[in-house]
Amino acid sequence: ESEASTALKNLSLKKDPIIQNETLPAPDSSEILSIRCAEEDADLIAKALREKIPALGLKKDPIGPNPASDTGEDGAPDSPWKYDSSRDTVEASLGADFLVNSLIALGIGLVGILLYITIRFEFSFAVGAFAALFHDVLICIGIVVLAGQELSLIHVGAFLTIAGYSINDTIVVFDRIRETLRTKRGEVEGVMNLAINATLSRTILTSLTTFMAVLVLFIFGGTALKAFSFAIMIGVIVGTYSSIFVASPIVLIWSRMRGTNLRRELLDANLEAQVNPGRG
Repeated sequence: ESEASTALKNLSLKKDPIIQNETLPAPDSSEILSIRCAEEDADLIAKALREKIPALGLKKDPIGPNPASDTGEDGAPDSPWKYDSSRDTVEASLGADFLVNSLIALGIGLVGILLYITIRFEFSFAVGAFAALFHDVLICIGIVVLAGQELSLIHVGAFLTIAGYSINDTIVVFDRIRETLRTKRGEVEGVMNLAINATLSRTILTSLTTFMAVLVLFIFGGTALKAFSFAIMIGVIVGTYSSIFVASPIVLIWSRMRGTNLRRELLDANLEAQVNPGRG
């Protein structure tokens, strides 16, 4: 994998290739080097690999226990291994199917989160959380595309991870807002600001710790993990500010649009939970 990365380092490619190395189990113990790239870059990459790693692409039978006794045209010993190469192309129809399936997976995940927040909190909070999640995923997709990366299943997994991380942070903020509205008097906006400020240090420290861990993964994790860790880093940044500056204001705006008092809504829900413990 390191040899392939070095061979492709200075090439002018349309998109950054994703290099993966896999070792098959015994008794075969072969190694498979796979490179995902844009179709326009395939020939250039194959040529560079053959120049830098001449053994790649050669079809040879094992030459026995004494490889030094057999030499190639340049006088160097032939390798005792068997090398082969192949190329697979993802057609446009497969790309369309992948896009549809990815959107379905993201949609199901977001709807599931919306249902959970509706049950866990009140509907106003669910609207704020859903708007923040949609914002986070949309911003992350946009930045990934602007960075020149090709969307893949790796990115779908990253986006779902981002949704889970973001909703966890949002729930912490919402929980503090709900408790503060129940126990403190004053305008709803002021009480919400107090609750957000109370969780601000926790939110920043948690996000910073997560970001540093993912940054290490991005730098030292190899080519295969760069796409995933890059998307996660963007998601951590976006998710941190959205739980404060997107989700919470939308909760307040939505409750006002409905003509309801958010504190009264929370107190009524708390009373109902005491009367009917199965709901809470």
